[in-house]
Amino acid sequence: MLTRSRILLLPLVFLALLVTACGGGPSEPRPVSGEMEELLHEVAAMRQLEAPSGLRIETVTPRDFPDLPGELTGPQEIGWERETRLYRLLGFLSEDQHLPDVRRSLSSSVFGFYSWEGILGVVTEDGGVDLEDFSPDEREAIVHAMIYALQDYHFDLRSTYRNLGWNLDLHLGFRAVIEGDATVHISRFTGTTTTEEAYEFLAAPYHITNVPASIAREFAFQNSAGSAWAREVLATQGVEALNTYLRYPPSTTVILHPELMESDWEPERLTSPFPGLRSSLIPLGLEATAWGSLGEFLLLNYLLSAAPTPSDWRQGAWTGTALEAAAGWAGDSYYLYGGVEEGVVAVRVRFVSEEDAHEFAEAQREVATAGAEVVEDGAITIATKENGNVTAMLEPVGRDVIFAIGTSAEVARAAVEPLVGG
Repeated sequence: MLTRSRILLLPLVFLALLVTACGGGPSEPRPVSGEMEELLHEVAAMRQLEAPSGLRIETVTPRDFPDLPGELTGPQEIGWERETRLYRLLGFLSEDQHLPDVRRSLSSSVFGFYSWEGILGVVTEDGGVDLEDFSPDEREAIVHAMIYALQDYHFDLRSTYRNLGWNLDLHLGFRAVIEGDATVHISRFTGTTTTEEAYEFLAAPYHITNVPASIAREFAFQNSAGSAWAREVLATQGVEALNTYLRYPPSTTVILHPELMESDWEPERLTSPFPGLRSSLIPLGLEATAWGSLGEFLLLNYLLSAAPTPSDWRQGAWTGTALEAAAGWAGDSYYLYGGVEEGVVAVRVRFVSEEDAHEFAEAQREVATAGAEVVEDGAITIATKENGNVTAMLEPVGRDVIFAIGTSAEVARAAVEPLVGG
């Protein structure tokens, strides 16, 4: 799993961006004191948590800040490579785009950040941290970072991330809880009212940073849907319930459908979802590199890749169709296989009903075949896109939808072939 050791805060979009350890340039961390310590205690009281002990502060110049991600270690580089390959297969990234580069591009106007090492960071030209000189946006950015520090101090965010493995559904649900909690309490602290409409601009940060539309929607989800969901939790269940979600992250389905919090709903676990997959792909030089769950939102985001414009994921005719198609998600399992040049992701998605499964399969087929060369190969439909991605699809099996996306027709077909007639 990818190791992430810093949470960065963009002052305009309040985006929790996870990157790697710090490079050169920061000042020597020192204990938080004076006005900054007073502010920390005010924020902690508002959040109904004890202020962290031992929190330190460091300053970084704007010139040094772009170097903060530093050099990736071996395991980190492998993790980014796997996640980048998965996102390319899903259509979230083009072949010349790398996920760490895309996320680093979002750091151009960062003012405040928090690191796992218990360090509160301020990006400043003169090395000072005088609150009186901060603009309202800069002050909010520091308060936002302080909320991250509170979350990490009381709920050990890093350990939770590590325990999630490659379950991308829970990863994104966790980020939505973290960001939703921070955003709602920022509003309470400043006395402003944050509405979901206030985050509409979050659906299009690519206008500022050239972030791909699918990545933009992912960040918009954790901010807009996360904040709306956190408000609902606080209003109906209270702050202790929100604290529990920081310990035990929810599925993105719970974020999208907060009414499920009142039920005993849980995702179904798919046991042995791909019999014969390994024996089918290993002869082609591929081996399993990651497996877990994509979740309802990432599958929704995949369907939205066919949208005519990279619009807000909550609006538009195609968005409504995709939302309905992804709803009814009951669980999924994906396996990512890779080799020297080839790669494939095999996906099985389970729905509440067979009707829901057929609705998703119809939308998924439309995405896979749009602008593609389509060949019917017995029970398998093969759709080859201009970018080289090849989707192999089967008809729904009961409540399950099965498909694979590979770098060639050979590996895509091999991923689903063992399931034909099964």
